[in-house]
Parts: sequence; C-alpha cells; structure tokens
Amino acid sequence: MGNKYPENPVIEGSQRDPTQSYPPTVLRVDGTYFCITKTETNDLVGFVSEDGVNWQEENKHVLKRSAAGWDQKKVTLPLLRYDPDLSIYHLYYAGHLPTGNVAVGYANSGEPLKGYQKVSDNPICEPSDLNEELNNSSEFDRIIVSDLVKTNGEFVFYGTAKSTSGKSIIWTANGSDWTDIGDFSVLLSSSELDQIGGGPLLQSPSVILLDGTYVMQFTSGVNATVLNERQLYVAFGKSQDEFTLVPEALLEPGPETSWDERRVYAAQWLKQQDGRYLQPEMVNGKIRLYYSGHDLGHHNATSWQNKLHHPSIGTCRNVEQQSLLKLIARYCLTRVRRYGSVVFDYNRGYTGLAEFPPEELRKQFDQTQ
Repeated sequence: MGNKYPENPVIEGSQRDPTQSYPPTVLRVDGTYFCITKTETNDLVGFVSEDGVNWQEENKHVLKRSAAGWDQKKVTLPLLRYDPDLSIYHLYYAGHLPTGNVAVGYANSGEPLKGYQKVSDNPICEPSDLNEELNNSSEFDRIIVSDLVKTNGEFVFYGTAKSTSGKSIIWTANGSDWTDIGDFSVLLSSSELDQIGGGPLLQSPSVILLDGTYVMQFTSGVNATVLNERQLYVAFGKSQDEFTLVPEALLEPGPETSWDERRVYAAQWLKQQDGRYLQPEMVNGKIRLYYSGHDLGHHNATSWQNKLHHPSIGTCRNVEQQSLLKLIARYCLTRVRRYGSVVFDYNRGYTGLAEFPPEELRKQFDQTQ
C-alpha cells in the first residue's frame, strides 16, 4: 500500500555524515518545507526544500548533545511543530543518557532550523513519570514523544516506551502546554501486535484526522540486523485514544539490495501547522509520509549474504526466536567482515517519501468495520 517516491531516498546523508540522515521530522510553513534528522555524530541537522522532494542542507548544527548531562550521549527522533499564533517552532527530541535510559527533551526557536534553546528543566518527561502513573515500578527505561495534536485547547501527546525486557507500548498523554506531559494511558502494547503479525518493538506513532476518522501509523518489528526487520502499520479510531488495528502493512521494506531493504520505520505524516496538527498536508491530492529506511549493504550484495532473511515478523515474536536471529546475523556479519567479499554497512539510513491517496486509507478503514 502507498506509493514510494521513485527517486527515494529524498535525503541521502549530510555534510557531517554521508551515511545517515534519519529519522525525519518534516513540516511546511508558508510554502517552504523544513526537515530535521539525526546524523551519525548523534546531533541534529536541518534541510530545506521548496517541493519536499529536492532538499538542501541548511544547518549542520540544529541541536547538539550536551557536553555533560542527561543528553550527552545522543539526541535523536526529533518532532517539530510550528505555533502559528506566536511564530515559534517547538522541537522535541529523545535524549540518551550514558546509562542507556532515554528521556524527552524540548527546545524552541523563532526560526525553523537554528537558534534552538533547550529549556532549563529538561528532560521534560522521564521513564519514571510513566512508570509511576502506570504502577509499573521501573519496568520502562525509555520514553519518546512522537506526535502531538491539540483538541479544544488541550495538548494530546503520543509516544512509545520500551522496557529492558523488550516490551514496548504506544501511549497517549494530556497536557496544558508544550512541556506538560502527564495523565498517561496505554493505546497499544506489543502483545496486541500478535493479531496482525507484528513484532515486539513499537515506535513512532503519528496521527491524522481523515473524514472524521483518526488514522495512526506506527512502526512494528524486531531489533535485529536482518532483512524486513520493521514495517509500518496503521490503526483507525473514532476517537483519538482508541484504535483498531489493520492486519495489512501500510509500508514495507524494499526488495533486496534496495536502500530500504532492512527496515522502514520512524515515520511522520506531513501535517498542517494550523495549531491543531491533525489535518494532513495534501500535496497533489495525496497524503505524504516521510520515513526512515535502512539497508544491509551497498545495494550490490550477492550470493549467500543476501539470503539472510527475516523469515516473517509474525513468526519470530518470542524472545528465543529473536535471540536466535540476532546470533545468526551477528555470526554472518562477522564472517563477512573477517573474510572480505561484501562489507555490510548496516547502520546506513536515509529519509524516504511515500504518498497515499486518501481513498486507499479509506479502503483500509473499511476493513475494520
């Protein structure tokens, strides 16, 4: 489902790092597109475009890691929103602590790709906040904000949390302002993905409103260096806090040797920056989705290396099967590095574009009725 742009990836690396430009957050303000992604240096870089397809790097230092402190290891998974009333850009990001824990950071600026100031009370949301409200003790150690909308003046946040055991959830929370995130509730858990053949890893929910129906796309899959590791799925709801899953994948990885053969994930709808952040930004009658794509090599891998498939996300949901896949992948990649032949650059990731006619999404919605 969905049509990938034929000249993908639309953003392929940056001046700081030619191998990475993902995951993307994209918006359009006054006819100009702005995009922020992470690079291999674990900082955020910015791009600008007039059509959302042809991009130019604008600023290689949109947001940096702190020299010391809670986000000194990595800043990634950006979410950018524009307040049309105050002409302020709001940037959320995932900050990685040296311990491996992940919390939510926030910065704002009067310009889309520079001048961001982190607030003094960062991180604005920590795993302990979620654990306390859900009575989960210290189960979740990673929390990420992936989307926000406004309804009747109230902020509604969407995000994910992950535990050390591999369990993931998609959550929603309410707030009175840009940094007030609380009153958590669980929308989806990894165990519920069994019915659609997904995996234990959930990432990056993003919500739009289409003909009175809420449409949430999200990532599901596993964390292993194999083909078809993660895909995008979709769920529909009559309210913004209750959704029904669709078994068919919304967007799948590309064929072997393609730039997104390993996984597609961490996607965001292109949405109108009208202060509500629910309506899709229609371009030539289609809804745009920007996503991350990863490969397993240099697009020319041959022979047995290309046969390292993820047999089916639906068949490797339990921990034992996931562990086995990881061991197989690690063994094969070690042999490739040791003995030459094809060298897998499995950390290479870029930004792609997919477009969806509204009627295609409506057709999927009909499957849930």
